[in-house]
Amino acid sequence: MASPVRSFLILAFIFALFFAYRWYDHTYNPITLTEDVIRPDILLENTKQDAREHAYERSKSQVIAAIAAIRKIEPELDERSKELLESSIKDLLVIQEELDNDTLVLEDMNYAFSKALNALTIAELRVSEFLLESDHSDKAMVALKYGMYHLKNTLRFTEGHKQEYEAHIYDEIDSLLESPHLDHDEMIMRLETMIGELDSLVEGRIR
Repeated sequence: MASPVRSFLILAFIFALFFAYRWYDHTYNPITLTEDVIRPDILLENTKQDAREHAYERSKSQVIAAIAAIRKIEPELDERSKELLESSIKDLLVIQEELDNDTLVLEDMNYAFSKALNALTIAELRVSEFLLESDHSDKAMVALKYGMYHLKNTLRFTEGHKQEYEAHIYDEIDSLLESPHLDHDEMIMRLETMIGELDSLVEGRIR
């Protein structure tokens, strides 16, 4: 039979672990829940602005930095999000090469940038979904807001039917943000639908 002192020490250790976990749980902020996650958006917008001013070297340095910023986010993501972001990086590398060779095609830039930002939106929606499943509603809403931010910036690089489709998803995200007390299962179901729609955009199944 364990002595009272030993039992007390074991109990104290368990409580210490519990409070350490709770502290970590409330203070840990992955990059997907911080402003660092919007850095690619800013750099891609700067890339296009510099290209418009024919400052191609500066534009190239911005797109290189954007790729680095995306890769900084990737380690925290699920495999599908990483796959989509890596696919979008290949297109950003094409833009880097076009800037290198002074052969930039604006349509290529718009396509690559919208693809990257849609992939980032998917990543944030998946993070939000995971946080809802683990009962972290407040943090899920933060991820959702960043997803909305990415999608808002995507609209700058698209037009026509594709832009209308993205605007519809933007409105859906806004609707979720205005209904934070919605049942988690329903929110997750709606997130899954949006993720599927955006996935189709990134993969080029919707034009």
